[in-house]
Amino acid sequence: GQWPAAVVHRLVRAEANRDLDAYAACLAADVEVWINGRLTARSREAQRTATEATLTALPDWERETLGVHADGTTVGLRWRGSGTHSTPWGGVPASGNHVEFHGTSWCEVVDGLINRIQIDMDMAGPLGQLALGAPAGQAPDHQARAGAHQDIGADAQTLEHAGPKALEHD
Repeated sequence: GQWPAAVVHRLVRAEANRDLDAYAACLAADVEVWINGRLTARSREAQRTATEATLTALPDWERETLGVHADGTTVGLRWRGSGTHSTPWGGVPASGNHVEFHGTSWCEVVDGLINRIQIDMDMAGPLGQLALGAPAGQAPDHQARAGAHQDIGADAQTLEHAGPKALEHD
């Protein structure tokens, strides 16, 4: 079989190259993807579709790997990704705002395919950037946050589902 880190590296490169077929080829047919404790995809096709939505909404999406840890069949990535919100995504209309995500992804590899991805990432910062145009790394003021919560609170779950997946580009 292939080394787990090599499989995850292929997935990362496929995302960076926007090659959805190569991306999907790294995933088990019944892959599970969890984002912030919620199951968001239960199949290769569902994850491919979510990744396509992300790359469409953030056409200049780039992910930087900040750290990698491999232990047996599990590979962890600490990453930062950013792009311009150019089309509707997760129920949020296109804003034209630059958005930055920070997260950690753990990928479990079995028989040369990724069968589980668990992603933990900040969503409060990106939601503020999408809805309010707050600069990356800076929260909008309290009053603006309260208004945004009313407007986009219901979309947070949807956006989380469509959010960036576990990979970066080199």
